Amino acid sequence: MGGTDDAAPGPFVPEMNALTINVQHNAQEAANAANAASGHVDAAYAYAVAAQQSEGIATAKAGEAVTARNEAVPAAATAVSARNEAVPAAAAAVSARDQTLAYRDQAEVFATQQLKANSTTSVTPSAGSKTFAVESSRSFVPGMYLVATSQGVPATRMSGYVTSYDLVTGQLVLAVDAFAGSGARADWVIGVAAPGADGQKPADAMTIAYTAGRVSSVTEDGVTTTINYDGQGRVSTVSYPRDGKTRTETYTYNPDGSMAGMTASEA
Repeated sequence: MGGTDDAAPGPFVPEMNALTINVQHNAQEAANAANAASGHVDAAYAYAVAAQQSEGIATAKAGEAVTARNEAVPAAATAVSARNEAVPAAAAAVSARDQTLAYRDQAEVFATQQLKANSTTSVTPSAGSKTFAVESSRSFVPGMYLVATSQGVPATRMSGYVTSYDLVTGQLVLAVDAFAGSGARADWVIGVAAPGADGQKPADAMTIAYTAGRVSSVTEDGVTTTINYDGQGRVSTVSYPRDGKTRTETYTYNPDGSMAGMTASEA
C-alpha cells in the first residue's frame, strides 16, 4: 500500500489558507500602522519639547518686559521731575541774562560819563595851563589827553594833557598845546581825545571799548589809547602812540588811595 496519496484536500483547507493570508496581511498593516504611529509619537514629542522651550522663552521675555516696564516708570517720573525743575531754571537764566544786559548798559553809560565833563568856567582859548571846574569823581588822570569844546561855538576848542585832576573838588588842569577860536567861553564840554588829531571831539563821538564794566580803550581817527587798572579798580597804566613811539604812563597810589605819582616811558 505505498505510493502517492492523490486524495483531495480535507475540508476547510482552502478557507484556512485564505484566512492565514488575510491574517498575515492584516498583521503587516497593523505593523505598518504601528510604525507610523510611533513616528507620529516622536513628532508629537518633538513638538511638545519645542512648545515647552517656546513657553520658557516667552516667559523669560515677559519677565524682561515687566522689568523694563518697572524700570521705565521711575525713569519717566525722573524725566518729568527734571523737566519741572528745568522750567524755573530756564526762567531764572533768562532773568539773569536780562539783569546782566541791564548792568552792562548801566556800566557803559557810567563809563562814558566818567570820561566826559562839563564846565562853566570862563576860559579864553590859548596855549598853556588852563583850569576848569568840572564834576567830581570823573576818571581823568594825569597824562590823559582831553579836548574842551564850546557847546555854543564848536569851532572854539582847546586840547592838551591832564596836569592834575582833583576827584573831590573836580578841579581839572590842562596843559593846552592846541587851540582854535578866540574869546572867553563858559560852556565847555570836555572829553578824551587823541593827541594831534584834527578836529578833536568829546568822548561821546569816539569809539570806547569796555572790559569788566570799565573803559579799556578809546579810539579816535585810528589812534587808540589803552587803559589798564589795578586790583582795586584804579587806573594803573595809560598807553598811546606819540611821535612814532608808544608812551606808557604808570600811576602809583598812596595807602589812603590818593595818587602818589606818575612815571612815563616811551618805546
